Amino acid sequence: MTLDEIERAIALAKSRGLAELECAIGQGGRLKVIVNRPQRPVAIAAAAPRPAKAKDAIRTRYFGVFADASPAIRVGDNVTEHQIVGFLELGEIRFAIQAEKPGKVASKPVKAGDLVGYGETVFEFE
Repeated sequence: MTLDEIERAIALAKSRGLAELECAIGQGGRLKVIVNRPQRPVAIAAAAPRPAKAKDAIRTRYFGVFADASPAIRVGDNVTEHQIVGFLELGEIRFAIQAEKPGKVASKPVKAGDLVGYGETVFEFE
């Protein structure tokens, strides 16, 4: 699908007043266009301050649903460099999360099934 075709799909959804438009692409592919059209002005709340990132931590490079490695890594466990400590699942795709350096796990702010975003801390080291 070309960029022009995607832009036409977005324009079609907007012109018909649709909130969502989903269509098939090729063999098994799908395109879903979501048009956000607020009915009335929305007040934007001030963003809550983000906690400082841990000095030594494992952060995600993708977004998706967190899944534990087997066996699951727990607080107090030692991990080695390049050890798979969990996974991010996005549909049928599964991305491995690896430790970039060795360390002892001090905290695990996420649990299996949590939706995590890009750059989010999944493990902190002592």
